[in-house]
Amino acid sequence: MVAEQRRFGKDGKGTMRLALGTVAFGLNGYGLPNTDKPKPSMGKVLELLDYAHEHEVEFLDTANAYGDAEETIKIYGAEKFKITSKLKPNCLAGLSNSEILARVKEELRTDLKRLGLSCLWGYYFHTPEYIYNKKAIAALMECKKEGLVSNIGVSIYEPKDAYYAAKAGIDIIQVPYNILDQRLHKINFFHVAKENGVIIFGRQPFLKELLALPVNKIPSPLKQANVSLRLIDKIVGKYHFTRIEACLLFCLMEDSIDYVVLGVDNIKQLQDNIMLNRFYEASTSMAKAFQPCYAELRESFEHIDSYVIVPSLWKNK
Repeated sequence: MVAEQRRFGKDGKGTMRLALGTVAFGLNGYGLPNTDKPKPSMGKVLELLDYAHEHEVEFLDTANAYGDAEETIKIYGAEKFKITSKLKPNCLAGLSNSEILARVKEELRTDLKRLGLSCLWGYYFHTPEYIYNKKAIAALMECKKEGLVSNIGVSIYEPKDAYYAAKAGIDIIQVPYNILDQRLHKINFFHVAKENGVIIFGRQPFLKELLALPVNKIPSPLKQANVSLRLIDKIVGKYHFTRIEACLLFCLMEDSIDYVVLGVDNIKQLQDNIMLNRFYEASTSMAKAFQPCYAELRESFEHIDSYVIVPSLWKNK
């Protein structure tokens, strides 16, 4: 899918490439290290979902591991969105080949019940290593054959897993991608995935809030990111963009990414991101204006320490 093919929606507006992530709907303290931020109230979550639905956000990204996010989506009406969910992490550990299919079906049916659906649009491995397990892939394919899910895939963290998954015969891959995390370009992932007809969801455009915070608000475990954030600010300021705008536009500029998964805390964030997506997709002027900024960002952050760009490592400091 290239930009010109999807440029306009039915209403003449720019098409919607945003998917709404729901991890913060079900878990307290999600995001940066050493934070105790509570999850939004039920009322606020329902307000966000209502706004997203009214403004043509098609996809919700959720998971069994996201606390009570799936139940909250059910209360709003999961059938109003295309839902992607994920197999419970590490749930196949120690199982024999003959037990894997039964467990995958059991877990998928549990998620369907929690959501109030009979079929999911997409179902991922939440444990990336399962992409190497042929019996696990066969189990997902059997679920697809039985009509429990329309598309199967994997949510990955490391480039080597993404590259393998791109050739594994699955439908969708969810990958981390942002200004600081450009590792997938180094292995030609996007080209290989598209050659194999894979739908790509890019997540963490703001790197779990890190890229959205002022430098003086960065938690002490991540202070080493300050140099990179200051450089981002210098580059985007030169082209008259804000860092928030640049983070989302950077992901939208990668045409191989079909949808960008982002989390929000409030309606204002969602409104701003939807408006920016609409304007970018409906007009070539913003893409042209952002192109030199994008090129400089691509050149400036090719080698970033793994600790900064892999959130699972943050808790270790």
